[in-house]
Amino acid sequence: MKVYFLFFAFVLGQICPGAENCLQFCTSNYESCNLQCTDSFCLSQCLREFDRCNWGCPCEINCESGCPCPISESGWAFCPENETGYIDDTIEPLHYDVDLRLWLDPENQGAHETEGDFYFDGKTSFTFKPRNDTDYLVVNFFDLHFSHVGIINLNSQYKLDGQKMYVAIPWHGGFKAGIEYQFEAEYYGFMRPNNYGLYLSTYKDEQDRTHYLAGTQFEDEGARRVFPCIDQPNAKAEFTLTITHERDFSWTEGGLSYWANTGMPGETYENPAGSNVITTEFAKTVKMSSYLLAITVTDFISIDTSSVIDQIPMAHSYRPEYSVPVFNRDDVARLGIYYGEMGMPKIDQTALPDFSAGAMENWGLVLYREVSMLYNRTSDRTVTKHNICLTVSHELAHQWWGNHVTCDIWEEIWLNEAFATIFQYIGVEYAGDLDERLNWEEDSQIGTWDLEDWFIIGEMMAGLETDASVMNSQPLLNKENTWNIGRWGPVGIIYRKGASILSMMRCILGDDIFFGATSYHQQNLAYQNAVTDDLLNSFDGFITDNNIEIAANFSLILTPLSRIIKQMGYPLLTVDIDQFNNETAVKFTQQRWIGSEDENDIADQPPSSFGYKWSVPIVYYHSVAGQVTQGIEWFSDLENEHSVTTGEFDFFLVNHEFKMFNRVLYSTVLEQKILEQLSSKKNVFPKAARAKLVADYFAFAENYELTKRDITDSFEMAKFASEETTKLVWDVIDSATGYTSTILKFTENKGVLDIYMQGQVRAFYDVFGNAIIGTDADHLAMERALGVACKFGLSECVNDASTEFNLFVTRVNGVVDYENEPMADRKESVYCYGTQVGTQDQWRLQWSRYATASSNEQAIIRRSLACTKDPVMIQVYLQLSTQDDIRLQDKHYSFVALAKGLYSRDDTWAFIKSNWDYFYNMMVNEGWTRVGLIIDALAESWSTEEELKDLEEFFSKLDQEDRLANLEKTFLNAQITVMKNIDWRANYETKLIDWLNAN
Repeated sequence: MKVYFLFFAFVLGQICPGAENCLQFCTSNYESCNLQCTDSFCLSQCLREFDRCNWGCPCEINCESGCPCPISESGWAFCPENETGYIDDTIEPLHYDVDLRLWLDPENQGAHETEGDFYFDGKTSFTFKPRNDTDYLVVNFFDLHFSHVGIINLNSQYKLDGQKMYVAIPWHGGFKAGIEYQFEAEYYGFMRPNNYGLYLSTYKDEQDRTHYLAGTQFEDEGARRVFPCIDQPNAKAEFTLTITHERDFSWTEGGLSYWANTGMPGETYENPAGSNVITTEFAKTVKMSSYLLAITVTDFISIDTSSVIDQIPMAHSYRPEYSVPVFNRDDVARLGIYYGEMGMPKIDQTALPDFSAGAMENWGLVLYREVSMLYNRTSDRTVTKHNICLTVSHELAHQWWGNHVTCDIWEEIWLNEAFATIFQYIGVEYAGDLDERLNWEEDSQIGTWDLEDWFIIGEMMAGLETDASVMNSQPLLNKENTWNIGRWGPVGIIYRKGASILSMMRCILGDDIFFGATSYHQQNLAYQNAVTDDLLNSFDGFITDNNIEIAANFSLILTPLSRIIKQMGYPLLTVDIDQFNNETAVKFTQQRWIGSEDENDIADQPPSSFGYKWSVPIVYYHSVAGQVTQGIEWFSDLENEHSVTTGEFDFFLVNHEFKMFNRVLYSTVLEQKILEQLSSKKNVFPKAARAKLVADYFAFAENYELTKRDITDSFEMAKFASEETTKLVWDVIDSATGYTSTILKFTENKGVLDIYMQGQVRAFYDVFGNAIIGTDADHLAMERALGVACKFGLSECVNDASTEFNLFVTRVNGVVDYENEPMADRKESVYCYGTQVGTQDQWRLQWSRYATASSNEQAIIRRSLACTKDPVMIQVYLQLSTQDDIRLQDKHYSFVALAKGLYSRDDTWAFIKSNWDYFYNMMVNEGWTRVGLIIDALAESWSTEEELKDLEEFFSKLDQEDRLANLEKTFLNAQITVMKNIDWRANYETKLIDWLNAN
């Protein structure tokens, strides 16, 4: 399709001669600033590369008229607008003193008289020392309004424009290497309800009074919105924070007073004595990155606990009327056994009503969205407990991976996030062998969780899917072999693929080497920054120092890991029967897996120094005369093919534990042996092997040109599911069939797929579909069985859900009967399919519960309200989703649910088009960054030329009106998605329907 290559050309800076020339000129002769760019995209890349190469930025760049440009009246120059301030490490910050006065009362904003805004006043000073002589001090700040700026020991003052992202401040005598200087500033800023920087949060109490709170989110560049600083991750320094605010407000009468918290202990006093204003002076931090600072000013309750081994204080704070937290078993202690002390004197946990991320690992004060920390055992789903435990474990792992040792630059962020992601699972593993105090209590059931299954679903599959795209992927180390302009990569790469690669390493090397080498890394780089090569060298150093031999054709781990870390993509292994030394053997070849045949022509892009070949661990599992054996081989990147002598066998499987990061395509002969085994004795294959076969073969249908497998081959491979009762396999089936289901549910063939899948899921539903009281695993299986069976219209499932809903949200009396509240793990299906056929009064009753429900209950209600068939209630919900009743952080969930809805999709698209002013304003002025997800959700089911034309026309209209905000790539991707869907229907729909009818 032509649009794929148009988009390819649009995104690639490498094909833009103007940008390339600019970069060459910037590198060699930046002082003249004579950058002659004409194309806007070239200009954008030119400025970015100039920024990266020449952080000093001696004058404002004007690519149309040329330079030199005038220096501003104050005697120094701003750097280019809209740039993020990517600066080098010439300046070493040493210590910050940050003194903030927060105004949380809407009726009292101190000297600030602007109606409707909330302010803070700040005084900041920091000492710094140049590593080399330099003419400039480069400081990051944004949206700060200065009354004084100066460098104390130079007796100089400057005037700063708060709308710039950073500034280069000159000193005509130069800043000398090794000499300490002190920068100081006085200013004010804004606390806005945008969940970024120092922001405003609110909640309502039982008396309907609004409580105003302050929270922070500094990752990645939020600190500059609160105080002038150098906020790159490698600009570590010590910080001393002082926070001043009122203790009580009109809404706190009869309740709790306000208190401030940071990652360090503090001393509070009245300021002045006898007043309602209090100041808390916090102790000096360890040397750390600015993005890891946190500040809260709340009236929350606080439960004081401590780690079970080291007795590190761990206070948990949250809204007074809310659920209690689920405390993770002591991850601080567990990781401390591996990696030593955490580094900070406490590790508080706070749940905020408004928070942009799921959680943030701020050193000493971890902040959470409420759904990520608070759990009600009687009313919340088992999967919520699972998510909370993994989230808490993830953030505590960050205290070492990210805080104690920090990525050097954001392009290395995988070193933080991938390790935290794998350790979120390790953190809840059985640990009684390390210390009996780390065992889970039996009634928690957490010790029974199948974490390997969860890892496959949560990390491995997501990583494989994201990294299959040529255009939307990037390497873990986002510096080479990449065209992604952003410094952060997709979550599916940085978190999911990264954790999968680390899990693969752990599997291959074993725990002694994995934990030994990572401990070696932590000890050698404590309180420092790290790059990827530091990690690889730590593994090699540990292996060498301890004279360890690893099972590979090479002595060091650096060789195979470099290829999977520093280039995007992963291998497709093709497996076939061969003859080797006159014996039966299995032959392997490899090539880059491409998830879409439309990208096959650019499979070698962007260029990779490794040529898209990998050193691949081949873990195999095969049966000879009924005896099952397994082994491991290494397929070196230096080999064109690799053979394993096997003799005659019944079947041969590769990556049967689903722990290696690859896809495996079997020859027709081997595939037939596998199908025969699945048909006769499927349980001879481990459940992970069955899951991988389904995942791979549905992926293969996306690239028939490469695999010669289409969607009917996928369903053939999954045919055994009619007798499958394992949750892991059904998790994969539900995910793998999602694309087909999404397309067909809006066509006349929806019923054909539904009838087939009802037959497939019945056995699973018969075992787990009824209300059960069992283990956590049973409850999770029940929720999955209900979800799949009801989605495909199994009558027992839909009818039972409707019956349960009517007992809870009654039709007769128009009340909610909490005596008949559904079991927590049945709520998702009961609420949705009950609402789907329910009345308008029932819908309104559910909405009336939303305001006072817990955050976890709110999430289920939001999704279920979008299930309605009633066109009136769909319009009501669309309007309500724009109101303040749904928090900014949650609005996209409502719109996405509506965009995916069988009965609400088209109304949602019409609403977006007619109300674009609202969406545009929310993006530009209110910091709403999730509108693109709504467009994605709509596009995933569009599959006609009319729908494509409608999308293109709206995109063109917004482009002409300059009202796209930052959604240009989103709309281009949406067009690609719709064209792919159109092609799929043209090529495969009829063939699949014939197969489904025949089976």
